[in-house]
Amino acid sequence: MKIDKIRIKLLSDMCVSDGGIYNSAIDTDICYDSYGFPYIPAKRLKGCLRECAQELKDWEEDIHIGEMFGEKGNQRGKIIIHNAYIKDRESYIESIRKLPETPLCHPQNILNSYSYIRTQTSIDYETGVADEKTLRTMRAANKGSVFEADVEIYGDYEKLQKELEKCLAVFRHIGIARTRGYGEIQASFIQGQNQAYKDNIKKCVDYKQESTELQYEIYLKEPVICKSVNGQEGNSLDYIEGSKILGLIEQMLKDNGREEEFLGWLQEDIYFSNAYLAVNNKRLCEVPASVFEIKNNKKDYRNKIYIGNEPVKKDSGGQDLECDYGLQLNQMKHKYVYINKEGNMECHSVEMEMRYHHSRPKDKSFGRVAELTGGESQFYQVSSIREGQLFRGFIKASSGIIKEIYDYIKNNPVVPLGYGRNGEYGRCNIYVTGMDKQTEQQEKEIQKFYVLLKSPAIIYSSKAAYSTDVNDLVKEIFASIFESGKAGQAVPGYSVVKYVNITAIGGFNVTWGQRKPTIYGFDKGTVICVELKEKIKMATGQFWIGERCMEGFGEAEIAEITDNGKYQGKIYDVLDSNTDENKEDIKKNILADISKETFLQEIADRLFRGFLRYKASVNVHLLFDLERTNESLKPTVSNMLLICKEAYKENKSYIEKIRLICKERFSKSSGNKDKKLKNSVKILNHIQPEGSKNERIVIKMLEEFQELYQIQGFVYEGKEDKWDMEYLKELLIQLKYLMRKKEEERHE
Repeated sequence: MKIDKIRIKLLSDMCVSDGGIYNSAIDTDICYDSYGFPYIPAKRLKGCLRECAQELKDWEEDIHIGEMFGEKGNQRGKIIIHNAYIKDRESYIESIRKLPETPLCHPQNILNSYSYIRTQTSIDYETGVADEKTLRTMRAANKGSVFEADVEIYGDYEKLQKELEKCLAVFRHIGIARTRGYGEIQASFIQGQNQAYKDNIKKCVDYKQESTELQYEIYLKEPVICKSVNGQEGNSLDYIEGSKILGLIEQMLKDNGREEEFLGWLQEDIYFSNAYLAVNNKRLCEVPASVFEIKNNKKDYRNKIYIGNEPVKKDSGGQDLECDYGLQLNQMKHKYVYINKEGNMECHSVEMEMRYHHSRPKDKSFGRVAELTGGESQFYQVSSIREGQLFRGFIKASSGIIKEIYDYIKNNPVVPLGYGRNGEYGRCNIYVTGMDKQTEQQEKEIQKFYVLLKSPAIIYSSKAAYSTDVNDLVKEIFASIFESGKAGQAVPGYSVVKYVNITAIGGFNVTWGQRKPTIYGFDKGTVICVELKEKIKMATGQFWIGERCMEGFGEAEIAEITDNGKYQGKIYDVLDSNTDENKEDIKKNILADISKETFLQEIADRLFRGFLRYKASVNVHLLFDLERTNESLKPTVSNMLLICKEAYKENKSYIEKIRLICKERFSKSSGNKDKKLKNSVKILNHIQPEGSKNERIVIKMLEEFQELYQIQGFVYEGKEDKWDMEYLKELLIQLKYLMRKKEEERHE
């Protein structure tokens, strides 16, 4: 399969908006990613190209719109278009990632390098002046920017390629305000294969013979939508369900004409786990329901599995007190954690984002979204898992099946996952991180243990109905972990302490085109603590319970409750040997070296210009008392601005040459000329003392700027005193502005 591109060059400024805003200062913002790079959403591209195809069809061109872009229902288009990003974005992101964290790479700094903010207002046609309260702002991507979108074409490649090129030939505008000069583009089709797709194959570990477990990692290149029953269409789960990976493998077999073979797989023991957030090469899990945080304390937690291990406290009268007497404990929720042997807990949250979309009216004479009768056009929003995150999961099956899955993942490192795969969502990198053989679990005598659900579990009652009764869960656990329970023998007497989470479970059956029934089950994080009346031999570790285990449900873990288990523990964002204070000190001492990063040098160049402007606005008050300025200062400033302009034209930008020109012009015997000369000398000596190039104020400003943005190696190109001239110009402009302001105040 070829990976082609659509290249889009902006012939005018463009505003492709999704309805979101950065802050209240911008009314209409453009779409940009988490790094700050502008992009054109795939849904917008696909919609515009579909309109172009419809126009061509109206002109009696042979265009197969449904085959190209799909139809309502389950007809998938054979042309998959992805988001259009700034050209060379991948290399820019690589530059950002390999540097220590720096304010220079803040998304807004990057965004401002590719866009600008424009203000506009409405005009009262009767008076010819601006209407009150109509001032609004809009951000637009800069004219001349180049965007590229990956394109995948399935089916008859040559035919679909020609039809797509026809659509691109009439694709001339995109975004809002197209009739007001915005969004004019030039689009072209580029054949070829994206080399990055080939490089990802190298990330897979080598295959191990007779392996029965495959561990994989997923990197989100785009946001992923895993729709949740809660919140209907707009809400997404914060993990990737095992059924999504199962669907990938099923589609692979169908594409190869092996659908019957897949039905045979269903008869075997095969498990596709859910993929959860991965940090520092560890697959995290939902925080156990037995773990509680302390109100107004974000550093400590309590694990009630081991509450009996805490020494009993006594009051002044010698009466026993609860070990957490005086503390308010709250259950932790919506966190993914890793607890080490010392009891310290690494705690993370999955980053989610909300994107806004709209559907256009069928009547294309409407150039905007409009709520018409019948609900033809509407705004809607979609929640998704933010791009750039890592998720890990595993697959267990026979060695033959594992080998086929391994080959598929190795040869298909870029896969679509979740909903909206034909648009701007779902593209991921997937690669194998580990291969294992199944080993027999060692049994030992245990009396107290707990079971942690690592994924939601679907449990039936004795009446064959879905159940959220804890007793039914306990029976299912015993049936799964005790051979005696499976054989119908009596289970030893026991007592249970439960910490339960309940969730709604749904889904969609693509084959039937119908929703699965919404049911309730036990959610991940549920903990069941069991104490038997007598010890019994049993194995600890991973096992599966309940229904639909192939889709990721029912993953559980059993562990012994020991006397040395930790009831109290610490919460860390990152587990390492450094304290929070040390981390802050280390962070301050690490400077990002941007000397070899051309892209970051350009951002620093733009920011340094703004920094000089700020310094000029501050220093101008230190140079002159504007309340008592002499009349010669205003013409001095005007003349010096002209001298600077002439120096640039003559390629004479050295401050010393500006100084010579000022002496030549202001050295006449008149008193007014003498004052002008003194003013010019004062300004130029502030920038660079006469005869001393090493004491330039801009050098000190450059050091201050690099310290502020935690960078080093910022190189300014051009003549030696390029920035001296920039600072001089900004200083003169600030002087001119402030003097004009003082004159206006005097007249008032």
